[in-house]
Amino acid sequence: MEGTIMLNLVFESSKPHVEALDADRFHLYADGDRYPLPDAVLYTEPGVTSVTLQEVRITDITHNALDRELLRGEVRTQWESAVRMAGDATKRHVLVEDRGLTAALVAAMAATTGGTPLELVVTWRYAYADKSGVQAAPAREVRLTFAARNEAPPARPRGPFPDPDAVRLGVPAALRHRSGRPSYGGFVAVDFGTSASTITALDTRRPVMRPVDLGQARRLRSHMAAILRANAPAELSGRWQEQLDEIRKQVTIAQPDVAHLSLTEVADRLDGGSRGDGGARLDALLDSVCVAVEGRLAEADDALRKWLAPRVLEAYDDAFRVPALDTLRMRPVVFDKDTGATEIASAVSIKDDRELDIELPSRELGAMRQLKARLTNRKPIEGRFGRDGREATTDDVIAHVYLRLAEAAEHFLSDDEDRDLQLLSHLVVTYPTTTPPEARTRLRRIVGHCLDLDKVVTNYDEGVAAALFFLMRDFGGARAEFGAEGLRARSRQVATDPPTWHQNMLVVDIGAGTTDIALLRLTLIDRTPAVAGGNETVRGKYYVLLPEVLNSTGHPQLGGDFLTLRVFHWLKASIVDALLFGPGHPQERAALMTKARQALGLSEGELAPFAPQVVDHDHHERPVPPDVEPVLREILNTQWAENAPPSARNGFYNLWEVAEQAKIALGRLTDEDDHWPVGAAALESAFGAINPDQSRTWLKLLPEEGLRLSRADFVGLIRPVLSQAVGLAGSVVRHSLDPASGERLDRVMLSGKTSLMPLMRQVVAEELSAAAADPKGEAVWNPASVTVEAEFAKEAASMGACWAHSIVVRETGVKGDDKLLNLGRTVVTIDVENLFHSLPSSFSLLRVDTYHDALLNAGMPLREVDSSGRLAARVEWSDERPWRRCRSTSTYTGPATPPGNSSGVCSGSRTSPSRSRSSTTRRSGCRAPTAPGAAPASASSSRSTRDSPRACTSRTASRTTTYPVSGPWRSGISSTHSGGTGPRAGCVACRRRCGWSEGRARATRAARSSSSRPG
Repeated sequence: MEGTIMLNLVFESSKPHVEALDADRFHLYADGDRYPLPDAVLYTEPGVTSVTLQEVRITDITHNALDRELLRGEVRTQWESAVRMAGDATKRHVLVEDRGLTAALVAAMAATTGGTPLELVVTWRYAYADKSGVQAAPAREVRLTFAARNEAPPARPRGPFPDPDAVRLGVPAALRHRSGRPSYGGFVAVDFGTSASTITALDTRRPVMRPVDLGQARRLRSHMAAILRANAPAELSGRWQEQLDEIRKQVTIAQPDVAHLSLTEVADRLDGGSRGDGGARLDALLDSVCVAVEGRLAEADDALRKWLAPRVLEAYDDAFRVPALDTLRMRPVVFDKDTGATEIASAVSIKDDRELDIELPSRELGAMRQLKARLTNRKPIEGRFGRDGREATTDDVIAHVYLRLAEAAEHFLSDDEDRDLQLLSHLVVTYPTTTPPEARTRLRRIVGHCLDLDKVVTNYDEGVAAALFFLMRDFGGARAEFGAEGLRARSRQVATDPPTWHQNMLVVDIGAGTTDIALLRLTLIDRTPAVAGGNETVRGKYYVLLPEVLNSTGHPQLGGDFLTLRVFHWLKASIVDALLFGPGHPQERAALMTKARQALGLSEGELAPFAPQVVDHDHHERPVPPDVEPVLREILNTQWAENAPPSARNGFYNLWEVAEQAKIALGRLTDEDDHWPVGAAALESAFGAINPDQSRTWLKLLPEEGLRLSRADFVGLIRPVLSQAVGLAGSVVRHSLDPASGERLDRVMLSGKTSLMPLMRQVVAEELSAAAADPKGEAVWNPASVTVEAEFAKEAASMGACWAHSIVVRETGVKGDDKLLNLGRTVVTIDVENLFHSLPSSFSLLRVDTYHDALLNAGMPLREVDSSGRLAARVEWSDERPWRRCRSTSTYTGPATPPGNSSGVCSGSRTSPSRSRSSTTRRSGCRAPTAPGAAPASASSSRSTRDSPRACTSRTASRTTTYPVSGPWRSGISSTHSGGTGPRAGCVACRRRCGWSEGRARATRAARSSSSRPG
């Protein structure tokens, strides 16, 4: 769930001397004796009628001039002091307009910057409240740079599409308009990945008239064809041939059109068939073969049955694990008809036009990658402009990427349709789990505005979307009851009225750039209505499935590319070792050895091989040891500046491609003694780009057989990275599931191409066995429950998001349909509306001491708190623990014995050490302040000053004790944190932040003055 911004602060100007480089970047030119400033304007979001404006002010001003205060004062005088406040802001409210800074002052300040342009960064904060009283105080930062006083504003190209809405939203200008164009009736889900992107479309235009999903039928045909071709062991071959003859007989009786075919030809027809005119005949043939094979299995003797049964079971199991995409009317977008590729490389290059345009996918070695990371770190694109003439940024590139992906989906969806191109109006966008809410909001605005969409959904991060893919695989077919019964069989029953089962599913999605993790609880509830006089034995079941996100996390830099980076440096070190320590060519090797010593600051001495040091280095943030990196950079330099020509980048990218191929190849190997050869031919282009003068010498120094990269070294290199990624998942399990209360981890699902490595499954088993252990240290999950998605490893996120959102926009079950239930059909309703109706993480009151007060726990349900559907988690405050933890001294005047405390309110008073051991302070428990029916308690004060310490009296049944206190509490009790042992980040008892730090400082000074020991 995302926070909604109802009021936006926008900076704008139509003056030629105020050049808008971006929504929050302006270049100012002198206009006579002043530099005009952009106007500050407030806009309400569409649909918001008005909000109450409470405050607008400048909170910070930074600049690069020497005299800081003079310029700050001028900005506040000319800009902040002219703010026009209004009680209610509606639609557009101008705060400041037509203001400027004195040109002479700006010129004087610019003279102190050392030759760089004068730059100001001004932070504005504005506070407002909506009609329900919800308050917000967002901040907006604007960056101003000043041209020289005699410099005239240049004639900037202005696009044909001035876009004031883009300026208001802080996004690039619109790239297209859909007005008058037909719209596509469904939607698509886009997973824009670090290395590759996928799209899944919901296409409801074609009816589904198949008894078995197309993809599942295709897989089952392949398996049945393999069974018909299978050769049984020698001792069973005769009996198997007899069964094959019977299978052929039964098939030809049911399908006379194949009577002239041999059984091998029948298998070929099954295996090579595709949907088309012969689709129905193929389905009928498959059905006949399945019936015949199952019949022969039942008639076979024990030995033959033991050989055949696992093959038949595997055929059905594998076929029905295929997502029922055709039944669900979901279509993976194909980007290349010739190859059938359903993913497209995410590398982007910028064309040479002044108005920004891109090429996707780009085949240039220096193409832009990892654009998603720019959502939180926007950068300008020098020399390029958006469609409205503003200087382009990485936001413009992201907008163009989504436009290209949307256009690819639109052309794919219209290829086999005899109709005009239909433009998308509804898009589902996934994003990394660690993307902050403000970046998600900006992504939604960029895509929605630039593509002119009616709706952009950003409800599913990549971890949750991958988890939903596995749920779709179980429940997404035409018979969802099979998934319900299977889930019930694998789950734990937690209630009987109504019957309820739980299953906890962990999903780890390691993509190219990020790791995304989600922990879901699947709750299956049997809500079959009872019918008087009905036959319960033949009545169907009505199930409700409630998936719920218990926790999610991730890592923005931990993915397949980081593994490639480690292999890249290992490969470089292996090349350097081959150049330095190989046989022969002593003169050339001695020259390289001298360079290596100089890089390390050595004049002599033996050097150890560098590749083993890279393998043994397990620092997560720095893939190369600090005493190895200088040698690699000196001998095999692959670094280049950001503005370097493409030729300077070629060496890096050529060597990166070799490292990527080595990672994939070594990841597939299973024998520790295996090696992967890297020949001289693979390195020749990289050597030529890195050092053309030395490339021939380097090739001569390499071993004739090339480099041999060991799988054992590869495992040692990447295991720490995989362990770190899976360790995040283990942390989620430990903090979200309590084995002591019966919670357990039931299933683990792996997606992403990195999960295809056999090593990944091994690391998962090792790491999670410890994380999911019960209090006795015994594992409470079965490592055999790990499932790896191989076929749709990359498409899982877009498919999961598409399926979940399709449930939102259409019904998935028929609630209370007695006709279906009486016919014995099972009805399943899947409710994804409540997917995020629990807290994904825990929240604690962080204190300086070792004690943390847990306020909100992961998995705590969220409840609607008003008619708008707003959700909140409520803290169940204990009558005991918060009071006991609070070491504040307090005062109570009221009944001598409050309820629940026979000895008085301030029970448990005791001495506790302050910072000085010779000084003590008292603490009180301060429980319920007022007895039922009693008059409100009152606090007595010795001073009237608001922030001064007060002296109050706490009465007990036997004595009266006086403590110094300050700060209000409730019901007549006053509380403060006046000792060095007070709460460390806000008082739990008074439920607000108090001035405890000042009180602590006073107590510490007093303790030190009365003690002979240092505090």
